[in-house]
Amino acid sequence: MDPGAQPEQPRPADPLPAATEATPLLPRSDATVTPPPPVPRLVLIGHWITAIGGPIVAALAIAIFIIVQFHSPPRYHLPYGIQDFVIQMIFAGFLSTIWATASIFRVRQLGLLMPPLVAVIMHGVLAVWSAVTSIQGMISLARNSQCYDWGYPDPDDTLRCWEFASRISVLLWVYLGAVLVIGLVHTALLIFTCSVPFRGVSWRESLNSWKFPTGQLTVEFTIKFLRQEHSLPPPVPSQNVAPAADGA
Repeated sequence: MDPGAQPEQPRPADPLPAATEATPLLPRSDATVTPPPPVPRLVLIGHWITAIGGPIVAALAIAIFIIVQFHSPPRYHLPYGIQDFVIQMIFAGFLSTIWATASIFRVRQLGLLMPPLVAVIMHGVLAVWSAVTSIQGMISLARNSQCYDWGYPDPDDTLRCWEFASRISVLLWVYLGAVLVIGLVHTALLIFTCSVPFRGVSWRESLNSWKFPTGQLTVEFTIKFLRQEHSLPPPVPSQNVAPAADGA
């Protein structure tokens, strides 16, 4: 080090910006972000019901299909209102379970339900599907007989058919009741999902804060006349002009 060198002077710190009236007193932080509202307990209960009820409905539908196909007497037939939807309700039950389980897992991890648009579609499809199936099946089971009665039936076959029909009717009513419960729960969850935007405070505040920008609208019209050039007719001599005098 050179003994004659001057010691390095400390660099002055950058001056702080001047405070104004618009300068906030405290710096902004992430603490001002509003956390999402908690999911209502009834909504979680509804998802648990659909998650548990889905496998029950699917298992009942599979049991009815196997029993009717392989263990029913010759003259027995399942009512058409139930027979047409048994296979479909197997898939609907598993779909309800998968959807409800994913929603519960999302609530446990993030504290949020599924996106509203997807939730409306899923709850709407499952609600209509289950409600129509259960109501149509109940009407068909109450009105239609489950044993063929035309032709010349064997009394023993008729007796076995009615005994089988009386036993499986209990299983059919339990199955249709479970489907109806699943449909009603999905309907309630659909109504809740559709009503969330109308009950949110942030939605109301954002709606009230909408303002139209001010300005001035000026309209200007420009009209141009095109010049039209046409050949003009020769001038007509005036009748009041006196004739010229003859020269001497």
